[in-house]
Amino acid sequence: MLLKMTAVIGAVYILYILEFISASPICRKKNKATKVVETFAVSHNAWSDGET
Repeated sequence: MLLKMTAVIGAVYILYILEFISASPICRKKNKATKVVETFAVSHNAWSDGET
């Protein structure tokens, strides 16, 4: 019983930490930079397709 409770509390604690990390400003900056790069790559490919 105590082992199961410890496992559940540990899992909730890990999920809480992951949520905290994903909400941090550092992670948001990386996501914005990734979106900009992806947008540039998509628009560049579309431009290249239009020329051929």
